[in-house]
Amino acid sequence: MTKQEQIDLLEAKNAVLAKALKYAIERLSAHPEHEMLVRSLHKTLTDNAEEYPA
Repeated sequence: MTKQEQIDLLEAKNAVLAKALKYAIERLSAHPEHEMLVRSLHKTLTDNAEEYPA
């Protein structure tokens, strides 16, 4: 597997994970009792995005 193929594979995996996380956050957001979990997850994802930019 070439370096570019590895990069393409990682980008594809990241896209799938991003969609799954977005779906999970949307589902959790529909339930007020999960508000703290949604905020914590959003903060963690935002912090990680800043610490490890694409």
